[in-house]
Amino acid sequence: MSADGRVLEAAVTVDDPDTFNEPLHMVKRWRKVDNPMRETVCAENNGDRFSKNLFPIPQADEPDF
Repeated sequence: MSADGRVLEAAVTVDDPDTFNEPLHMVKRWRKVDNPMRETVCAENNGDRFSKNLFPIPQADEPDF
């Protein structure tokens, strides 16, 4: 984590002399964005095909955290 808390960085080194001539260094960075997280449905095949509202999307009255 960066000092300002805006970037998460993962660094990996693979040292396998049988496969690579020299160590392999990889870095992945994730930036924090200020967009609000929106509640979305992530289950598959959950469409209300016939508009019967048989399986309504659950709504929380207040957040869990």
